Amino acid sequence: MRSTTEIDTERLAREAKGSEHNEAYQPMGKLDGISMGVGARATTQGEPAFFIEVLIPVCSGSQVDLDRLEGRLEILRRLEERRYSLTCQDDMILSCELKTRGEELEGEYERAISIVARS
Repeated sequence: MRSTTEIDTERLAREAKGSEHNEAYQPMGKLDGISMGVGARATTQGEPAFFIEVLIPVCSGSQVDLDRLEGRLEILRRLEERRYSLTCQDDMILSCELKTRGEELEGEYERAISIVARS
């Protein structure tokens, strides 16, 4: 997992503004199969909108591991308490996203690492 010192909000904002899809994303790593990243979206108001994304696979392979599912459910509950939006993607992956201000991005990312690491 990358440290917060590698999060450059100014670079993310520039890349989002110059990209075709008005978004820049920086993968930060994986912890127990859970991917995390930070990003920015260009807005019509001119100020970038920053976000943290946590991608949680529900199953790996064809086996169902109930203990693993319980741990993932606990992560989802904690993220939801922090106001992350929870959505289902293809391939049984849950996307958890929190929109935040640039100056709060590093602290929120550290909290997300802590939540994922505890489970």
